[in-house]
Amino acid sequence: MDDALQHYLPQLVASPVEGWIARNYFCELPVRVRTEDQSPVVFGRVKTCFPGDGHVQNVDQMELYFPNADARPDLLNVRRGDVFVQQPVQSYCVGVRMYLSEGEMQDFRRSENIFIEKGFAPLYETGYMDLLDMDEQDHTALLWLNVIGSEWFASIPDSIQPEIRARLRVLADWNMLLLNYHPRHYAMRYLSLNDELDFNYGFSRHFLMMPQDTNQVLQKVDATFGEIFMQAMR
Repeated sequence: MDDALQHYLPQLVASPVEGWIARNYFCELPVRVRTEDQSPVVFGRVKTCFPGDGHVQNVDQMELYFPNADARPDLLNVRRGDVFVQQPVQSYCVGVRMYLSEGEMQDFRRSENIFIEKGFAPLYETGYMDLLDMDEQDHTALLWLNVIGSEWFASIPDSIQPEIRARLRVLADWNMLLLNYHPRHYAMRYLSLNDELDFNYGFSRHFLMMPQDTNQVLQKVDATFGEIFMQAMR
């Protein structure tokens, strides 16, 4: 349990509705201890909940993926009678760092509720100082899922752009997901991040996907995190 919490909590943010249980949300549930070896808390990612999304008092049972260090997650069946409903339930969404211009941020704000419904919380950043301050010696606290807008990158002062390029290349080397938000109408205005970083499909180690709208971003975020989660923790 402690290993799972330590591995995933840096990737999570509190859900907008406290204690909300829904598919793809991470939940930390206080449970009745039936054996001496059993943990008083169960933690995992929700696969299903019946009869539907809601607070623990309104959920009869749920299926919860419990992460493992050396294998795929176990699927646990948790019934309402297993949970101490008088104690608080913690629930979380997966954080997605989004480096966006003001205009790009408005695009995502219009579809923000869809991200939340899928269990993902956009974390907007219009500046670049956190990238400059990134600690290359310890990257365990960095988010795995990142979206970079082409307009955002173009807004960075020319004097700083080489350093930001270097930081983004490091994130790619660490196998973080980098999605370049690059709508079709950007073609004549802004370079793609692949061009900015000299990434060339088939010729360089990395090549970034360029979703053209927020729905494509969500699809790729959802699929990528799902693949990561269904692997053993490493």
